[in-house]
Amino acid sequence: MLKQDTNKIEIAGKIIEIEKRTGTKDGIDWISGTVKVETGKDNIIPIGFYSAALTKDKKPNKIYASLQTV
Repeated sequence: MLKQDTNKIEIAGKIIEIEKRTGTKDGIDWISGTVKVETGKDNIIPIGFYSAALTKDKKPNKIYASLQTV
């Protein structure tokens, strides 16, 4: 069985572009997109995100609420 792990990184720079998409699947709203961060001259890092409005337990997802303000 595979072991689940978490990678944490810190990216410092300037946000230069935000693309957001929203939709509904199986009656549950979702949000996804890409944030592009410029960390230096000619160095842009794309960071993808996705979250559904509800958790697996059908409770409001705090990450979804937070991403709506991006």
